[in-house]
Amino acid sequence: MSGTVRDQLPLALVADDAVALISAFRQNGSIGFHDLSLADSRGAYEVGCAANGLPFQELPHVEDLVCPIENGSIRLRHYSPFSEASGPRPVMLFVHGGGWAIGSLETHDLICRQLAFASGIDLVAVEYRLAPEHPFPVPLQDCIAALGYICIHAAEQGWDPHRVLVAGDSAGGNLATVLASDPRCAVSGTAVIGQLLFYPVASLASESPSYGRLESGFPLTADSMRWFKELYLAPIPFT
Repeated sequence: MSGTVRDQLPLALVADDAVALISAFRQNGSIGFHDLSLADSRGAYEVGCAANGLPFQELPHVEDLVCPIENGSIRLRHYSPFSEASGPRPVMLFVHGGGWAIGSLETHDLICRQLAFASGIDLVAVEYRLAPEHPFPVPLQDCIAALGYICIHAAEQGWDPHRVLVAGDSAGGNLATVLASDPRCAVSGTAVIGQLLFYPVASLASESPSYGRLESGFPLTADSMRWFKELYLAPIPFT
């Protein structure tokens, strides 16, 4: 178990809609991701995401795709609010969170369905290879490959490769940000015109004040973030 009751942020400071969840988490021992084995952490994340409360959104078209990479392939999942591939239409590339080390297409299936439905545009989610088996820059390279897939298959799918949005949560938000802002990630024939980021990891070079506030009592704590970083990157000092 990480931290003590004294270290925990009081429930009075927790958002109203999260109090019951955080209270139950603390009553069950406050076991964080870094307290588990990697395999158990991945399994717990699958279970937690399945119970996140989002409703299942039916869509006219959902299919898994195979994206070639060097010496293999990765999975993509295409969500469309349209039954036919007429276009060209903008397309969103979604990158899931999970500390670069946990998570999958399945953990974020519900949110991807909601985003495609609410936005009214096609969404392509990428199941990048995970650290520590595949540390930086492999997850980023897989996202670049997914952007390349969008470019190559734009005509047949009705996508406009010059109107790509990148989206992601947490570690996925980090990968989406790098994909959109680093010229070395650019894919010829595509243009990223916007970002949709949910609580992105904005920096791995320094710790924000929240690291000192969230030391225990939450599923994701400072120690969990440090653990994820160590799995993803070679050790670098915080400043």
